[in-house]
Amino acid sequence: MKDMVKNALVHACVYFTIAMALWLIVGFVFAGPVEGIVVSASILAACVFMALLQSLWFTDRVMKRPGYPVRILGFGVCGIVVLGACAWLGGWVPRAVPEAWITFAVIYLLLLVLFTVVFSFVYRNEVAKYSDALKRFKARGSEGGQ
Repeated sequence: MKDMVKNALVHACVYFTIAMALWLIVGFVFAGPVEGIVVSASILAACVFMALLQSLWFTDRVMKRPGYPVRILGFGVCGIVVLGACAWLGGWVPRAVPEAWITFAVIYLLLLVLFTVVFSFVYRNEVAKYSDALKRFKARGSEGGQ
């Protein structure tokens, strides 16, 4: 049941993204670059680019050597550049107000730290669970087979 719900949610996200991209194209064709369409397009672009950055920095398929701190730093630096560009092009933050950009950067950094702490905690708990299960498995194997 859990896999079915997860699968349904993934499909819903994919369908929503495709529909949003198509409707943005239609919106640009018929209404031009009006504020709502530009903001929506920049949010979609930010989501796509951040997902690509996550795949780049947090999978072993692209980079095998970097440790977690290096991955966080690389993702964080690339992420602020991507989100800053999307915010600039999409008009998320007033361009002429430096305080707004500072606030934007501070919020980004706080969220990056928060998510890093939460994911580190979850990861450590998962590693501990698997380590305990492996110890029990090995203990059971040594009792019965030797």
